[in-house]
Amino acid sequence: MEMAQKKKKSPLTWLVQHYLYFRIPLFHPDPFLERMLPKARMLASPAAKTIYGLFALMGLYFLTQRFESYVSTFSNFFNLKGLIAFSAVIVVLKAAHELGHAFVAKHYGLRVPTMGIALMVFFPVAYSDVTDAWRMQSRYQRVQIALAGIKVELVIGALALACWGVTQPGIVNSICFILSSTSLVSSVLVNLNPAMRYDGYYILSDLWRIDNLSEQAGLFTKWYLKRILLGMNTPSPIKKISARRQWQMVVYSFFAWHYRFFLYLGIAVLVYYKFTKPIGITLFILEIATFIVHPIFIEMNTLRKEKHLIKLNKRLFMTSIVLLLLFGWTMFSFPRVTSAPAVYLPEHSQMVYTHEGGQVTDIYKKRGELVLPGDTLMRIESQTLNNDIDFLRISVKHLRHTINNLKGNPENLGLVPEIEKQLASSEEELAGLMEKKEQLVIKAKITGVLAELDDLLQPGCYVKRNQVLGRIVGYKKARIDAFVSEKEIRYILQGGEVVFCPKDHSGRISGKIERINPIREQYVEIQDIGTVAAKALPLVKDDLSDRMTFVESYYKVQITPILPQDNKVRLGTSGHVWLHTAKQSLALKLFQNVYALFIRESGF
Repeated sequence: MEMAQKKKKSPLTWLVQHYLYFRIPLFHPDPFLERMLPKARMLASPAAKTIYGLFALMGLYFLTQRFESYVSTFSNFFNLKGLIAFSAVIVVLKAAHELGHAFVAKHYGLRVPTMGIALMVFFPVAYSDVTDAWRMQSRYQRVQIALAGIKVELVIGALALACWGVTQPGIVNSICFILSSTSLVSSVLVNLNPAMRYDGYYILSDLWRIDNLSEQAGLFTKWYLKRILLGMNTPSPIKKISARRQWQMVVYSFFAWHYRFFLYLGIAVLVYYKFTKPIGITLFILEIATFIVHPIFIEMNTLRKEKHLIKLNKRLFMTSIVLLLLFGWTMFSFPRVTSAPAVYLPEHSQMVYTHEGGQVTDIYKKRGELVLPGDTLMRIESQTLNNDIDFLRISVKHLRHTINNLKGNPENLGLVPEIEKQLASSEEELAGLMEKKEQLVIKAKITGVLAELDDLLQPGCYVKRNQVLGRIVGYKKARIDAFVSEKEIRYILQGGEVVFCPKDHSGRISGKIERINPIREQYVEIQDIGTVAAKALPLVKDDLSDRMTFVESYYKVQITPILPQDNKVRLGTSGHVWLHTAKQSLALKLFQNVYALFIRESGF
């Protein structure tokens, strides 16, 4: 019956269920395996294992000594050449991996009918058919066959890691790095992962002594959920299973379901953004249908057939109440709470920076000191500016002397207007330079506290033009600026109450929304919020304008804080605010977000 059902599957249905991994048989390897088996046994002898162990210890020693260098090498291969190199290594490793399975199976007297190419997400790798292993009574031998490929990769990785440690940077070192990193990652993250039907799945199946682990665990988990949630008192589909194994199977099922769903979904998103959007959307819809819609439909159909087994009981009643509450909480509109990044700022502040580059000669104030308008904070000297001023002073003096001499001779009076123009221009330029020099004496413009000051500043150090040196913040009045995303701003109410929670957990501040900016914020000025607070917001630096721009659409919400008597939150502290929103339905909000996403991405 099962075979008949499989034959009825259409090519499209088969592709949907197997596009992540399917096989193409190419040849019969039995004669080759028979001839090479004696040599393969030599590679698995006790002496060979001892050598592998020594190389593994050597490789681990080099790895611990040069771990940062090893990890940083990955960045050198984030390019087309690196991708080709890793792809080629994966093909070679998987061939060796499958030969490991085949030789161990042959060692135990099994037939290996075919070897060929398996397409993993349409990437070609080798495979060997060792399904005859499931006819063996010894689970130990079955585990050894399943572990053989992983052992081969680990041996190759150990040898390559030791070779990487003793070679200098170059082609051999790079090959060893690629071999070692690929084999270790492949063995741990792919082959030993029991969520997919790779080696780890079959090993776990034999260790738990449960054949068809995925199906059996799935059946048991569904039965367990029906018993817990619906109170159905039906016999367990698996007999003689301990309570510990029951929990393990339930955990395994949930892990496998979620892993497969997000893996397939991630592949669809990757295809959508990196390759072709129509195929990505198609795969996305298939994953939702395969992993969510179809299982729900199957279970609802099963429950319809088993409705005579469902009796009114306490568990069914509690499950129904919870589902009704969740349905109401999702579908109906309620006032809700949302969070947004925010900064606790002074009402007035002054960014301390240099108009010209130069050398710091004196620093008169320290961080944390109270300053008044007109107080001198520091003095900077620019030798270039001083030289220009000295040159212009000499030039002005010379031009004035020339004009006086010309006026003493009537024959030269016609030259005086032109020289006077040069004098006026030089005097104007000198006045501008003197103004720049006065600006190098940096003074406070507001009453406040010198809250930020560059730790590297000291007499004798040099600063660049427009370099930020510190920040004065007013201490009498404060405000909170929150930045709400475009998705949430429509639900924020002016006059609503908020709570500001700083990142350093120094306290909480209540507040009231005073103004909602109707125009989205494209960028923020560092002098408005400070360098520390800017790092906590969703900002990136625009190299063209040298401004901090928002990565998405955000709107500024201005909040008036209600400060407690024992307020310990420092001005300039970043954190987030909790805002009460207007009544909204989660289901409607989800639909609007999905619709907006569809409209935004439909331009492919």
